[in-house]
Amino acid sequence: MNKEQQRILRKNPLFKIGAVIILCALLISICGAFIRPDSSPFANNQYLELSALKPMTRVSFLKVRRNEIIRDGLWLRDHFVGKRSNYQYYPFDSISLKGDYLVLTRFEQVKSKEIHLLDAYYALANQVKSVQKTENSN
Repeated sequence: MNKEQQRILRKNPLFKIGAVIILCALLISICGAFIRPDSSPFANNQYLELSALKPMTRVSFLKVRRNEIIRDGLWLRDHFVGKRSNYQYYPFDSISLKGDYLVLTRFEQVKSKEIHLLDAYYALANQVKSVQKTENSN
């Protein structure tokens, strides 16, 4: 493009509006990972049993800490791909106690989920490290 063509384009209001729209779309596509509300891996935190429920149905979740060590990844990868949560969420309709297990009934399903009380109370993997450290220090 020569200087005369550039001058004509800069005076054209449609060119200016189009350039602003393209720049905004480019900015949103680059910064989109930083402004999305869902930080789960690939923004995919779904519970299939909830898809059959009516809209605006209230659901209770049991929040259980994962009994494993989740390593921190690269900062940039965590923002673009997502980070695995330290907790696992179990939707349930009713909850009962059976021995040392919590039994979660899931929305008219025949199969229920059993979670050991210790796993529901606190994660053992993190506690084992601290117990070993205190035993070795004595």
